Amino acid sequence: MTTPIVFDSSTADGVTQVRVRDVIFADNRQPLLAELLRLADTAAARIVLDLSEVPLCDSSALSLFVQVHQRATAAGGWLRLTGPQPMVRRILRVTNLDQLIRVQAAVDASYGSER
Repeated sequence: MTTPIVFDSSTADGVTQVRVRDVIFADNRQPLLAELLRLADTAAARIVLDLSEVPLCDSSALSLFVQVHQRATAAGGWLRLTGPQPMVRRILRVTNLDQLIRVQAAVDASYGSER
């Protein structure tokens, strides 16, 4: 049996930051996906996904990122990924997801609204 994924969220100045504190794999991602899609369906949702405590992810996490990005942008909002650890950053780069979704090396409050 898998352990549930650990994450929390907070909202300030119209930006919701979701901090994940676990690996993101196919067998644990569902609660995170459900929450992110719920947030993305809000008009002009601005979501920052803090990956600074995610040491590793699989292809299902990449799918999660794309689904949330598409839903958020369709509703006039955006998704940002911040603080990816080296393995996750490499996966984002190799798959070119860092060209689709804005990725910031450091977790910070200046997310911007472009793209």
